Amino acid sequence: MSVFAIIPARYESTRFPGKPLKKIGSREMILHVCDRVSSCQSLTGFAVATDDQRIFDCVKNAGFEVFMTKKDHETGTDRLVEVATQIDHQYILNVQGDEPFLDPKVLDTFVESYLQNGSHCEVGTMSNKIQNQEDAQNPNVVKVISDKNQQAIYFSRSLIPFPRDGFDLSKQSFYRHIGVYLYQKDYLLSFPNLAPSYLEQTEKLEQLRVMENGGKIFVEEVDEPSFGIDTPEDLKKAQEIYSKM
Repeated sequence: MSVFAIIPARYESTRFPGKPLKKIGSREMILHVCDRVSSCQSLTGFAVATDDQRIFDCVKNAGFEVFMTKKDHETGTDRLVEVATQIDHQYILNVQGDEPFLDPKVLDTFVESYLQNGSHCEVGTMSNKIQNQEDAQNPNVVKVISDKNQQAIYFSRSLIPFPRDGFDLSKQSFYRHIGVYLYQKDYLLSFPNLAPSYLEQTEKLEQLRVMENGGKIFVEEVDEPSFGIDTPEDLKKAQEIYSKM
């Protein structure tokens, strides 16, 4: 079974234009992600998918594979699909281009767990236990709840489950969703045919389209927290983290 990773990276961003080319240390963010993914043992290969010549040149000059895609894709998944139609692999791993600190061993553990335990689900993803109240109540930190079979019940920007009797992290567990997805390729190619769903449009979470249309999502809990970069403030934090590594 072959697993190929695709890293969507677009230049235009409402909150942070040019984000993939912002530097952490002396290296562009997108190249940090490529470095991490290139160390994964569970992958057949990987490539960046972009709509911008500057990102294309940066990745190409660093020696990594890159695809130029259309500019009018509404979502990163649509960009993923365009590349997936051009490659012959059974599974497609979607790694975000703004996750420069993902541990390759964590990605390998996730891929292997999905292939062994979760391949009855059309999609796989990851979660991590939330450690502080600020993250738990932050709508930019997406939460997920799963059943005993590691199948997602729901994703939300709200606190789920809601602690009716009061918030106490020492007694309650909440999980952040880490935006890495592993798709069965046939399902991924059919995804654009599903109309955006009510839950997806309400929460602004594309994975809810899968669930609202009857699809199943396998969730692997991992110990390594993820740090995605969405704003210039996040970049400053990333640069501080990197300087201490």
